[in-house]
Amino acid sequence: MMNLSLFILISLLSAAAFADTTMICRMGDIADMDIRVESLEGRNERLTVTVYSMDGESKTSYTNSSFDNSSLSQSLTAGHLDALVSVSDLQDTFGGAYLEAGRLVMKHNKSEDRYDVQFAAKDVIFTASCR
Repeated sequence: MMNLSLFILISLLSAAAFADTTMICRMGDIADMDIRVESLEGRNERLTVTVYSMDGESKTSYTNSSFDNSSLSQSLTAGHLDALVSVSDLQDTFGGAYLEAGRLVMKHNKSEDRYDVQFAAKDVIFTASCR
């Protein structure tokens, strides 16, 4: 019983480590990107991917606020995340399709302690290294 309690405590602490975190991503010269994980009411979480254009003036934010039971933090702690995000927080759909949506795939690179990221939106696939 003690081992189970210790495991649960460690799991909760690991998941909490990602709450209210912003990861800065290096992408080369096409754009800049930040990934933000936020705690909401209860054990709900929000994921926001913000892509900044190189002109320094425009940005687009894609959001998904539908992570419950700390599932976003748990996925990141496990080392892999595959999530949909959209400009409308996955609220607006047209004929069953999300409008202005993107797909974020993150895999933890243990040897370099970073996340290797692919983010697809607006007919472009961005690749990045995020910490």
